[in-house]
Amino acid sequence: HQIAYLCLRHLLKLNENVVGLFTYTNSKNENIWFKTPDLAAAEYGVPIFYNADLKAPKIKKKIETQLKPDLVFSFYYREKLPDYILNLPWFSAINLHGSYLPYFRGCAPLNWSLVKGAKFTGVTLHYMTSVFDAGDILARVKYPIFQTDDINTLYSKFHKFGLELFQKTFPSIKNGTVKPIKQDTNRAAYFGRRKPEDGRIRWKSMSSTEIYNLIRAVTDPYPGAFTFYQNSKLIFLKSEIIRQPRFIANLKLKTGEAIYKEMRFYVKCNDGKILMIYDFDINNKIIAKIIEDCAIKP
Repeated sequence: HQIAYLCLRHLLKLNENVVGLFTYTNSKNENIWFKTPDLAAAEYGVPIFYNADLKAPKIKKKIETQLKPDLVFSFYYREKLPDYILNLPWFSAINLHGSYLPYFRGCAPLNWSLVKGAKFTGVTLHYMTSVFDAGDILARVKYPIFQTDDINTLYSKFHKFGLELFQKTFPSIKNGTVKPIKQDTNRAAYFGRRKPEDGRIRWKSMSSTEIYNLIRAVTDPYPGAFTFYQNSKLIFLKSEIIRQPRFIANLKLKTGEAIYKEMRFYVKCNDGKILMIYDFDINNKIIAKIIEDCAIKP
């Protein structure tokens, strides 16, 4: 992730002895819209290990007898680290998580924060344990989520505050003066990996606010929230909850029905509010058919 690139580059600029980077090759099916940490590692000649099986005896031996790290950092690593790595470093293993722990433990914390309509999020540095995102907190920072934020603006904040937190906290981690605090497990909630189906808009069961939150949580560069019209997939990228315009009031639309006017969709939600969709990815032939039928039905 880009936060890994930013923090690794900071360590390298400090002339820290980074003995290796374990990361992933870019998938052809993945939209790589961020700077990956291997770019920084390659620039400074740091050994890079792609798609390594950390449990393999050869890799285990490599880490324990050759690399011999004093400190391990994890920045959005996709797999759970084996226990031998968690117990290996002198200072222990440390993770940077994209939420204000203990809130939004688990995967895709920024996306989930928007989906759930959270008013704030943050960045947390914490010790890693055998339980995901449950270790003692070394440092954290909180910042607000505004109603106008989407996943892009939230990532911009995350990169800014995440790098600042890492820069500020690293010296105390290195010299052993950092003072960890326990997490309040009563406030903890885990969220899993988001699946493609999670982006589907369900007009009958979701309120206008829930749909608005979903759209802004998975907009470009993510695949976008979607619905179907006559078996054709419609991808919605930006929306706004508005007062019901006069030209809709007389139509008496049902939940999930919509009209298309002046390059915008106006959809009736189950709470009676109108969701205006003003950025979308839809085939022109489908738009023409929608205009002809004058409705999207659930």
